[in-house]
Amino acid sequence: MFETDLYSVSIIELGERFRDHFGLTIREHPHFDVVDGVHAPNSYHHFGEAIDVQDWRDDVLNGVHWTERTRNLKDLLTGIGAEVFGPGDPGHDTHLHLAANQGIFQLNACQFHVVFCGESDGLSSTFSLKERRKTLKAAFTSAPSC
Repeated sequence: MFETDLYSVSIIELGERFRDHFGLTIREHPHFDVVDGVHAPNSYHHFGEAIDVQDWRDDVLNGVHWTERTRNLKDLLTGIGAEVFGPGDPGHDTHLHLAANQGIFQLNACQFHVVFCGESDGLSSTFSLKERRKTLKAAFTSAPSC
């Protein structure tokens, strides 16, 4: 496995992992929730190619507020699909919006291991750089950078 390897992950698989392993809330996709009528007519949500991810766990978890955890997750997942919007982007201060053409995301080795490998902190995850380094140290002999 090399740092440049990409892992194709379906929107359903990604959403279920965030929900079931990390305790996050997944919305605005027919598999998880009703798609509200607030989106633009050409929104990825209307085609089943987007999800909204909300961190409704405790407000502060391991000393990290949910707004910072949401920013951390946005930083971790930048580049995985056509759209990754979250805190700092208009209309996305309270959640993470993830969209990909045909609902298939491309995760690099770091992103994949933080999200899908058992070394991640699960329900107590803050998606911090410290957690990413810990996960990578366990997963790789020579850890790629995030």
